[in-house]
Amino acid sequence: RYIGEPIALLAAEDRRSTERAARLVTIDYQQLPAVFDPLSALSPDAPTVAVSEAVEEKPNVFNTMRIRKGDIEQGFAEADIVIEETYHTGYQEHAYLETQGAIAVPEENGSMVIYGTMQCPFYVQAAVAKVLDLSLSKIRVVQTTTGGAFGGKEDIPSVISSLAALLARKSRRPVKLVLTREEDILTSSKRHPSVVHYKSGARSDGTLTAIEVDFVYNAGAYQTLSSAVLWRGLVHS
Repeated sequence: RYIGEPIALLAAEDRRSTERAARLVTIDYQQLPAVFDPLSALSPDAPTVAVSEAVEEKPNVFNTMRIRKGDIEQGFAEADIVIEETYHTGYQEHAYLETQGAIAVPEENGSMVIYGTMQCPFYVQAAVAKVLDLSLSKIRVVQTTTGGAFGGKEDIPSVISSLAALLARKSRRPVKLVLTREEDILTSSKRHPSVVHYKSGARSDGTLTAIEVDFVYNAGAYQTLSSAVLWRGLVHS
């Protein structure tokens, strides 16, 4: 569903051997209709690429939120000037110094220990437990010193750790999975691209009388933390 999404897992003694093995894998793809920006996704004739339980009646919409305070019509009526504009923001790479990585160590009693660079170890614990179909008590997560994150290591470590854990269970050996910088930039989540329409009213002395904001965020293939980001965007607008 996105460039860089895991399809198959390979493990070897070293990176070069793994890369050689990967070149021997052939994957057949079926090209399906897609949408590549949030405004196109809202079009009535857009192909349905996702349906959210929160907004089932609106395909391709992962969530909607509203904040209302005061009388906006009165606020604009009291304004000496009204400025209305649409702004676009693009993807933004978090650019942490240390790339995404994890070590998964299987234990004799069936438990799994995860060491990794992350922000939310309990997210990782829940994700690995679900992937391995184990209870939370069977998953121990050790957050190592994190070499930068800036929000970029909230959700992706759950994916990296789960992949390493699957390989560790299959091989019954410790597995280290560390992304190269190219792999990290290609596959990790980014700051959300957005289309933001602002309408602001103010008096001649600079006092704001009304603000009307419409946010449309690009959540990508999976919403993960997008609802939290949307809420913060609305609150801070």
